[in-house]
Amino acid sequence: MFFEGLPKLKALTLQDLADDAFLAKLGEIGTQLVKLDVQGSLGVTDKGLLCLSPISSLQILDVHRTQVSPGCLSGMRSALGNLVSLGTWDDFGLMLEEAQPGLQELRASTLSQQQIELLPSCWSGLKCLELRNINQSYRLHRLGSLVALSNLSVSGVHYRQSRLGVALLALSPRLTRLSLDHLNGLDTGDLRTIGQHCQALRDLRLSHCTVARSIHDPPVHPVAEAAGEGGAPRIRLFRALKHLVISSNI
Repeated sequence: MFFEGLPKLKALTLQDLADDAFLAKLGEIGTQLVKLDVQGSLGVTDKGLLCLSPISSLQILDVHRTQVSPGCLSGMRSALGNLVSLGTWDDFGLMLEEAQPGLQELRASTLSQQQIELLPSCWSGLKCLELRNINQSYRLHRLGSLVALSNLSVSGVHYRQSRLGVALLALSPRLTRLSLDHLNGLDTGDLRTIGQHCQALRDLRLSHCTVARSIHDPPVHPVAEAAGEGGAPRIRLFRALKHLVISSNI
C-alpha cells in the first residue's frame, strides 16, 4: 500500500474509498495512526473494523455512513482504550448504557431526550459536543452538568423552549467555543447575557438564526454618552472573543 513507507503517518483520511481489505492491511502494518477517517466508505463493514484492533495509538475514528454496526463500534471503543472521539455517528445508544469517561468528543443528530439527560453521568469527560437537528421540544439544560465541556455546537432548536440559556450559564466559566445554527427564539438580550457571562468564549458562530430585538434594549442614540458622564458604565461583553462568524441571520 502507498503508506507502507510512511512509518510516521499520524492522520489518514480516505472518505468514500476505503473497504475491509484496506482496513485489514492497516492493521497488519501496525501503523502509529492517531486519526482515521473513512466516513462514506460503503465497503467498510464490521469485519474490516475489527482489523484495526492492533492500532492501539488510534484516538480519533470516524466510520460514519459505512456498513459498521453500532454493536461493533461499541465493542471497538472498549478494545481501543485510547479512543477519545468516534467522529460523527447516528446511534450512540449502546454507548450511553455505561460510563465512557475516556471519550471527549460527541457529534450526533439522533439523540433522544433521555439520552441527552444521560450525557453528564455517562460521558463525564466530554469536552466537545455537537447536537444537530434534534427535536425542538427537547430540553437541554442538563448539558450544563457536563463539567469538562468547553466546545458546544447546537442546531435546530428553540433557544428559550430548550432552556439552552440555562445550560450556557452553567458552562460559562469554561466555554471557549459556541456555535448556534438554525436556532429561533433568540433575541439581543440573550446575546448580551451570553457575552456578559461567557467571559472565556474565544469563538462564536451564529448561522441561520432568528435574532429578535429585545424589548429591554435601550434606545439607540446617534452619539452615545461617555461612561461616567450622566450614564451608567457600560458592561464589557465577550472580553476574550477572537473569532466571530455571523452568517444569514434574520
